Amino acid sequence: MSTITAYPQTDMSPVDALWTLIQGQSRNVRTVLSRLLHEQQVATEVNLSKAFDRLDHLATLEDGWAGKGSYAVSPQVLSNLRSVLFISEDADWRDWMIGPDVNATLGLQNKITGGSISLGANEFSYYVSRNGEELHESHVPFTSQSLLDVMRKIS
Repeated sequence: MSTITAYPQTDMSPVDALWTLIQGQSRNVRTVLSRLLHEQQVATEVNLSKAFDRLDHLATLEDGWAGKGSYAVSPQVLSNLRSVLFISEDADWRDWMIGPDVNATLGLQNKITGGSISLGANEFSYYVSRNGEELHESHVPFTSQSLLDVMRKIS
C-alpha cells in the first residue's frame, strides 16, 4: 500500500509559484526561465511604485506559503529592501523582479542580464555572467547603498 503525502493548499500567485520554481534551478536554467517569464508578461514590477506594491504583497505570505518547510519572508529582509527602494530611482527597478524564497529571504532577478541577488537579514549575495565572465560575491554585509550599487552594477 502506497502512502500519498498531501500538503495543505495555500493561496499563491502564479508569479510566486513560478518564482519558486525558477529559484530551484541551476544558474543557466534560472536565466532562461526568467527571460521566458518576462516574455510571457507574467513578470512582476517594472518600476519603483510597483516594487513597493510587490513588497506589500510579499509581507502577507505566511509560513507554509509554498508548502511544508517554506517560511514567510523575514520582516527584517522586507525592511532592508524597502530601505533600498527609498533611496533608488524609478529606472533602477525597470528590469528587476522581486520574489520570495522558501528560506525567509528575497531574491531579485534581472530580466535582461539574468543577474540575481539573494537578500537576507544582514547580508546579500549576487551573481551575473557577462561575456563569459562571472561576477559574484557572497556574504556581502547589507547596507541600502551597497545593495543599490550592486543592482546598478549587474544590470
